[in-house]
Amino acid sequence: SVMALIDVSDLLLDADFTDSILVKRQSQSIDDNGRLVTTDEIFNVVCVVTPASPNELDRGEEFDVATRSINVVSKFRLIGESKGFKADIVTWRGNDYVVKTFEPFPQFGQGFYQTVCDSIDRLDSDLSGSNDGQLDFSNFENSQYVGLL
Repeated sequence: SVMALIDVSDLLLDADFTDSILVKRQSQSIDDNGRLVTTDEIFNVVCVVTPASPNELDRGEEFDVATRSINVVSKFRLIGESKGFKADIVTWRGNDYVVKTFEPFPQFGQGFYQTVCDSIDRLDSDLSGSNDGQLDFSNFENSQYVGLL
């Protein structure tokens, strides 16, 4: 097989571009009494996060829902719902997302995974930390994104 000639590892692992997410992985099994047992594992993952879709308002007859999706590129393999597991929950900037689609890209450098995650919060928190869309760098959560702290 032919490997890609570009190595994106340096760029996708560069602190100027990376972010961190928390990943909640829930494995499920049946105990001796026939009851469902869910076990949680939490991972702190370094990745690149970008918007995957516009923040659109879906207006229905009975409700309005704003949808937000993010694209996560990392060396860590996020999983969707599969045998023995629920779909991973990703927490980024205070909002929770569920894994929707997953694509492996092992041919680029050290191998990466691209995952699209959809928001599961009824109302997402303001990602900017202020009302005018500008990041408030006195807030630790925002300042870590530009390497100030």
